Amino acid sequence: MSVAPNLVSIVILNWNGGEYVRDCIDHVLNQTHPAIELIVVDNGSTDGSDDEIERAYRQVTLIRNRENLGFAGGMNRGIEHAAGGFVLLLNMDAFLAPTYIEAAMRALAQRPEVGAVGGKIYQLVDGQKTSIIDSVGHLLQKRIAHDFSLRGLEERPDDCAVREVVHNRLIYGPDGSCPILRRSMLEDIRFPSGEYFDEKYFIINEDMDLWMRAHLRGWQALYVPEAVAWHVRSVSQGGQVRLVDKSDFYQRHALKNRYLTILKAFPVGLLLYLLPHLFLAETLTWGYFAAVKPRCLVNVVGAQLDVLRLLPWALARRKYIQSRRTASVRSLLPLFSKF
Repeated sequence: MSVAPNLVSIVILNWNGGEYVRDCIDHVLNQTHPAIELIVVDNGSTDGSDDEIERAYRQVTLIRNRENLGFAGGMNRGIEHAAGGFVLLLNMDAFLAPTYIEAAMRALAQRPEVGAVGGKIYQLVDGQKTSIIDSVGHLLQKRIAHDFSLRGLEERPDDCAVREVVHNRLIYGPDGSCPILRRSMLEDIRFPSGEYFDEKYFIINEDMDLWMRAHLRGWQALYVPEAVAWHVRSVSQGGQVRLVDKSDFYQRHALKNRYLTILKAFPVGLLLYLLPHLFLAETLTWGYFAAVKPRCLVNVVGAQLDVLRLLPWALARRKYIQSRRTASVRSLLPLFSKF
């Protein structure tokens, strides 16, 4: 497929999205950036939302998966069909301000080394757009415990009112609800199997893995505060925000995927640097589950068993990822900080 350099392909992943996905599409169609295509990937919905999209939006390319392929698999199908030189990966419960794409594209045009851009994400509460900040992406020097172990364990909506960041700044990676990615970066980090996101992840933290693989190839990520959106938190998990309150399925994948990212993507020098902090993070994770909801410890054990089962595959992927690394360990160290 030929790529249109200035076209932005928006890929919305739908799974029983109901009114959320229609509202999401309406916000996309209201964008000021003129060159867009809209692709909706339906992950085996059973609520009729896929049929409603087909009836109501003739300008939408609808891809129907027979089953739920998860976030990673669903988004991969959408990216494969995208014709744009830039791809916006959009959650069905994220709603873009009219100038979101325009602001992000302006920043990308000025920074060719930047492969991913994200904006300022506010909370949408009870259908109302608020001025409460939900996310500004994963800032540089996030605590290793937060990004790769304790992320979301005790998070509540009002805890996300992070300090205002008013200028463009480099980040570890944008928020996963609505990042815009340079197509050349996606092709650069694509696996020989054809995957962009690692489909063994299925759900949660697949973005953290992708950002890390991009950094290993020398790409950067940028936060652009002029790009504004709103996001409903944890729609697929019934509105539950804390990890311990989410489904066993979700918990197990979240923990498994953290282990896999560390195992596959962290160079030896970085692992040695972070080892004490990772060990402490692991201890705190076990302690947290034991204190708050002991029955969830079975998901920690299950995640570790999953990693053992996937170990030969993970080591093969590690060999491939590390063989293509161009970034030095020294250049990666500022991405992380101690507790």
